[in-house]
Amino acid sequence: MVPETNDVITIPVLRGKTISGMVVGCDDSEVSVTYRIVTGNTTSSAQLQSDFLDCQQNNTIVFPPKVQEITLKFQIIDDQSPEIAESFQVVLMEDTLQGDAVLQHPSVVYVTIEPNDKPYGVLSINSAIYNEMLVIDEDRVSR
Repeated sequence: MVPETNDVITIPVLRGKTISGMVVGCDDSEVSVTYRIVTGNTTSSAQLQSDFLDCQQNNTIVFPPKVQEITLKFQIIDDQSPEIAESFQVVLMEDTLQGDAVLQHPSVVYVTIEPNDKPYGVLSINSAIYNEMLVIDEDRVSR
């Protein structure tokens, strides 16, 4: 989960390198893979251009020879709209892989933007019109 105020998040994409940092396989040639951003159409889905921006010029990741890590950047848009947690996915597309490489797990990253700006609203009563404190039991008030 990332806060909406986080500005830019980074997602490392590794080539021929384990999570622990060990280099495996040959890295003498160029390798590329395309990624896709997956969003939904529900209130819990983050939307490209309104909730976040893709900071890359295109959606193809190119690893030159001897390069094991490329970082993807996404800008989180901090708006003033009350929102629940919203998510999107970044998926490496296996059918677009070019060069001497194999796509391994994990090839999907799930990004969730934390709820913000009082997502369920704020209720208040102007107490200036009352001479004493007013308590409302929301469980006993009929609607």
